[in-house]
Amino acid sequence: MPTTSATAGTMLLRSEEDLSATRILISSSSEDEKSLEVKPFLPRALSFNNTTTAATTNNSNYYKKRRRRIASDTSLSSLSGSGHHESFGPDDGHAASDKYLITRLSFKLLRYIGVGYRWIKRFLALGCYSFLIMPGFLQVAYYYFFSSQVRRGIVYGDQPRNSLDLYLPKNSDGPKPVVAFVTGGAWIIGYKAWGSLLGQQLSERDIIVACIDYRNFPQGTMSDMVKDASQGISFVCNNIAEYGGDPNRIYLMGQSAGAHIAACALLEQAIKESGGESLAWTVSQIKAYFGLSGGYNLFNLVDHFHSRGLYRSIFLSIMEGEQSLRQFSPEVMVQDPDIRNAVLLLPPIILFHGTADYSIPSDSSKTFAETLQRVGVKAESILYEGKTHTDLFLQDPMRGGKDEMFENLVAIIHAGDAEALAKDAMAPPRKRLVPEFMLKLAHNYEGATKEGGRGPSIWDTFTEKFPGIQPFVTLFHWDLPQALEDEYGGFLSPKIVADFCDYVELCYKEFGDRVKHWITLNEPLSLSSMAYAEGKSAPGRCSEWMARNCLGGDSSTEPYIVGHNQLLAHAAAVKVYKDKYQASQNGQIGIVVSVPWMVPYDQSEKSYAAANRTLEFMYGWFMEPLKSGTYPAVMVEYVKQRLPKFTEEQSSMVKGSFDFIGVNYYSANYVFDVPCKTEELSYSTDPCINRYGGTKWDSHWSPGIGEYDIKKSLQDSMRVDYYHSHLLALQRAIKDGVDVRGFFAWSLLDNFQWRNGYTVRFGIVQGGLHKWAKKIL
Repeated sequence: MPTTSATAGTMLLRSEEDLSATRILISSSSEDEKSLEVKPFLPRALSFNNTTTAATTNNSNYYKKRRRRIASDTSLSSLSGSGHHESFGPDDGHAASDKYLITRLSFKLLRYIGVGYRWIKRFLALGCYSFLIMPGFLQVAYYYFFSSQVRRGIVYGDQPRNSLDLYLPKNSDGPKPVVAFVTGGAWIIGYKAWGSLLGQQLSERDIIVACIDYRNFPQGTMSDMVKDASQGISFVCNNIAEYGGDPNRIYLMGQSAGAHIAACALLEQAIKESGGESLAWTVSQIKAYFGLSGGYNLFNLVDHFHSRGLYRSIFLSIMEGEQSLRQFSPEVMVQDPDIRNAVLLLPPIILFHGTADYSIPSDSSKTFAETLQRVGVKAESILYEGKTHTDLFLQDPMRGGKDEMFENLVAIIHAGDAEALAKDAMAPPRKRLVPEFMLKLAHNYEGATKEGGRGPSIWDTFTEKFPGIQPFVTLFHWDLPQALEDEYGGFLSPKIVADFCDYVELCYKEFGDRVKHWITLNEPLSLSSMAYAEGKSAPGRCSEWMARNCLGGDSSTEPYIVGHNQLLAHAAAVKVYKDKYQASQNGQIGIVVSVPWMVPYDQSEKSYAAANRTLEFMYGWFMEPLKSGTYPAVMVEYVKQRLPKFTEEQSSMVKGSFDFIGVNYYSANYVFDVPCKTEELSYSTDPCINRYGGTKWDSHWSPGIGEYDIKKSLQDSMRVDYYHSHLLALQRAIKDGVDVRGFFAWSLLDNFQWRNGYTVRFGIVQGGLHKWAKKIL
């Protein structure tokens, strides 16, 4: 049912009262029915305001002694040198030996606990997944080992794995914000190089990234990991100025298990700080904490991980036994009244999570954010519909272009820095690292698209993000399922409202991560009048005296019932979106109405009244309830009891139920007043007017029109002039203060135009059944 199509003009208007600050999309066409299509919109910028205390700069002699590279090699002055930074060296040997040791220990551990069929399947799936995204890995690995912007293996402590990597921006025009990043890896295979993709891409946006390594299990347990992370954070806080970082703009971030470790380190430091201990770094030096796909309540996760193969006994060994689950569960700890003062020291916390994450469910972030808010911490969770555990961190960045989570993160970090935000707005789309088909295959191996055993649909494919394009999706363009028509008469019954809500909610869930502009209905006027007053469109209902071939109906009542139920279905669909999805998906929702313009036939007062009355019966029929919650007064006066009434609750729900309005406008008609009918009533006659579109053509020409060659019609200067003149008029409207946000052509391609098929051609690109078809007109 979702459709996207094109129209001949789109604008945004600012109007008065309830319409102030409302986006209105206006669309035009030279001919018949249409709906909305595709155009780019800039994402809404995020901001995050908080106050920070100036960071301390205690430089430890110990850290200076342990640093493997002297200041002259690692300071910003070295960035001006030419050539690659370095190739493989002693540090890589240390890292390789560490990984070899961990791998051996891991396999011994797996052999000890017994590797079953489920583990074998998962290892094979992981191998296939890794192979499919290998092109991206190779490009990132080349950057990691050979870029002069990467400082690898900087030592921060005296334990194995106590080192970090720095990713530095190319320019050195002032201190840069810093992200101290703790990588994931299920507490077993974490490694600082896993953050190289994030480091590369954030450094391209003038942000320094420090990827902190730490001991993994069985080299260490949870308290060792937290201690290592805390030492790494300390090094960043106290030494980052030497690398061009701003000590007053340090952010802490972790992904998956790294998000859990970083959160534990932050809370532990706050507890020590509130107790008056002397510390190498303070919580006030962290401007905000970002948690990506993390888990924060081990009591909830232990059974979840057990069911997914990380057996309870192993998990408890990592976490130092059941008695330590509380200590390493930040969500539980922050509720302890004994550490109330420590909790209030925490910086703002922002948690990112995908709703299709089966490794760590998104409820982990949602409930942690809610718990933090209850205890007085500034916190929020940002959920991304349909995203898996690795989508936000791996697949989306490899797709290139702009992904929502990355842009949100950068916008928060650069909030308040006008120059940086301006640079972000002009930043080119990121390069694609992996072909899309390989990412989709990898996605299937990970299991994300197999919800309920289903693979990706055509709409999964259509709505995948590509640079510079966003879809405007029309949820209903008169394509009612026949089953609902047979069961209760479709839009003639109020039952349609609940079914429509079920349908649109499925669309929000499936595509809301990619679709940011929803249109509930296309031209409710056309369905009501053509299908239920005139019988020209499906389901072809009208009064018998209107047309002999109508399939039953009443032209005096059914159009108004259908229009009423369309408004209720629209408002209910908008309510579902705003209540459940808009905050996390950051999208907008609206409706498209039609405005066939009316011109008074002459200068008489009656003709002017007839023109205004006709507009109320066509445009006002739907726009007035959306604006005020009531039907136009003239319709109430003329239609009387045949016009349905809104309950108080319905009126409140319909009023203001849009973020933007789309308008399809049509050729003008001349209108004059006629006496109202007293019998054979119909929506078509209720306005008590008559209209016509222009001078009639000659009905006879003896030579005939002849054969028309469509190939010659491609030299279509008239259509070019048509769009040119409309765009000029649109430009004048903008200069006059009309808030215009978009313009669509109807249509991009020749389409099968309802009952007219391919006999009419509205497309700016030719299409149809035959490439060079000839038509007899």
